Amino acid sequence: MYEFSAPMLYSTDDINKIIDINNQVEKSKITSFYFSLPSSCELFTIFEQYRNNLAERSDFNYWKDLIKYSLDKGVDFIYNLNNPKNLPLEDVNFLRELEKLDTLLSELKTIGVNKLRVANHKLLSYLSEKYKYFTLYASTSFEFKLIKEYQQFISIHPFVKQIVPSHDVNKNFKLLENLRKNNPYIDLELIVNEGCISGCSMRFDHSCEIMGKPINIKDKYLSNLYYNKFCENLIGKNPFIYLCKSQIIYPWELKEYAKIGITKFKLTGREDFKWNCEKSIKSYLLYLKGVDDTKNIDEESINSIIHHINSYMFFNQFKIKDIKNLLPNIKYFIKQGHLCGSICGNTCLYCSKCAKNIEKLFRRQLEEAEKREIPVCIC
Repeated sequence: MYEFSAPMLYSTDDINKIIDINNQVEKSKITSFYFSLPSSCELFTIFEQYRNNLAERSDFNYWKDLIKYSLDKGVDFIYNLNNPKNLPLEDVNFLRELEKLDTLLSELKTIGVNKLRVANHKLLSYLSEKYKYFTLYASTSFEFKLIKEYQQFISIHPFVKQIVPSHDVNKNFKLLENLRKNNPYIDLELIVNEGCISGCSMRFDHSCEIMGKPINIKDKYLSNLYYNKFCENLIGKNPFIYLCKSQIIYPWELKEYAKIGITKFKLTGREDFKWNCEKSIKSYLLYLKGVDDTKNIDEESINSIIHHINSYMFFNQFKIKDIKNLLPNIKYFIKQGHLCGSICGNTCLYCSKCAKNIEKLFRRQLEEAEKREIPVCIC
């Protein structure tokens, strides 16, 4: 059985829809929700990321009831204190933030929340000493990519019970296998559907600067939209290369991770909940149906199961059944994935070749579409 974590939805009706996915699939199950408050809430602290866009729901009791509802439905719950920024110890209001954090954790404890996901070394140590009731998980926002980084991290924080490795090491099977083998008492959870650019040099900075609202600076280089524009431009230049080099884990690939002892995975997409949560719910359902059998999603477009490109209409034209065998094969990375960080685009052009094959498919589709068009006669 594959276990998935997913973002907690913003209403009981939508939470029920997520839970109902478990009744429609066989080989996997959504077993936990993760969540943080909107920045408008009175108990939001400086330790969360600004990922909850439903600012109009500022009353903590609204969210507290949803968390309790989720727990009552048998879904585990993880509260995210995963802002990777350095702690502003010099800020005169910092102690006040710690007091607010204390109040928040007390409230969470009363309803049975006992897991926190953290992205800051000092905060991890602080919480482990002051709040022993809580089990601590490590956030992917640490962005560790080397086995030595993980080894040192675990030696510093031996109390951490789960690690979400960097999105960039999803296909580094040697690293993942060694992590699993050497740390049998620590869960590993991999992000499957995010679809961020592989090797993004701005990923960490972007995580640090996600805010509850846009920063209104006219200069495009200083705005907090700078990172989004970078992603859009890079994908737009060559969407085929982007798709082939992204660290997406497809439903039909999970069995290869199970062989090295990894059976826990994470679904992303909470940024869309305010505007179109139905799309996210459908995407999660399709992904898990694909885990059961790829034939269940053959007719769906490839972007229907990938968070960061599900709004890119360009990818709508590629049905999974047509593109699946053109994408880089997971077996290649089982043997060579540990080399990607050193030779990609230089001595290894495997993903580039796959991208060219997908581009050929795209050209054929264009030609076939043109043939189907009936010319208009002008009298």
